[in-house]
Amino acid sequence: MALKRGDILEGKYEIVGQLGAGAMGVVYAGLHKKLGKKVAIKTILGQMATSADSVARFEREARAAGAIDHPNIVKVFDLGKAPDGALFMVMELLTGKTLGDLLDEREVLGPDEAVAIVGQMLSGLSAAHRAGIVHRDLKPANVFIVDLSGSEEIGLVKILDFGISKVVEAADPTLLA
Repeated sequence: MALKRGDILEGKYEIVGQLGAGAMGVVYAGLHKKLGKKVAIKTILGQMATSADSVARFEREARAAGAIDHPNIVKVFDLGKAPDGALFMVMELLTGKTLGDLLDEREVLGPDEAVAIVGQMLSGLSAAHRAGIVHRDLKPANVFIVDLSGSEEIGLVKILDFGISKVVEAADPTLLA
């Protein structure tokens, strides 16, 4: 599904621009028209949209991240269908960079920075595990560090991309209901 600036999804999400693209989809900056809230909209790419396995993976990603209410997990607000039938998910819009990008820039992190990042990652993963969700694809590209407006300090860390996560028995089954 190729979207362009000004396209409207389900009568409420306006496409503002493209943020990035990956193997499975494209992420757009969007605006919830009624709330005036900036969001990120992730779509599934053309032939992936016709693959039952890819569609199931995309839905699993949305449900898994949406089931975990924790500051170190990206928030998913909605899952919908574009006019062409392709799935999209609506997430919080983050400003910053991935851990992968940070490591490309700096190669080595100081001990305090590494501890701050890993501590937040562990907190998010712990919440996921309590909800019965195992991420299974944790890598620097799936760890996002929110920008603290020019500060050199490590910002809030968010775990992204629950596309190949696995749902196991939750410690608290009501979290998956």
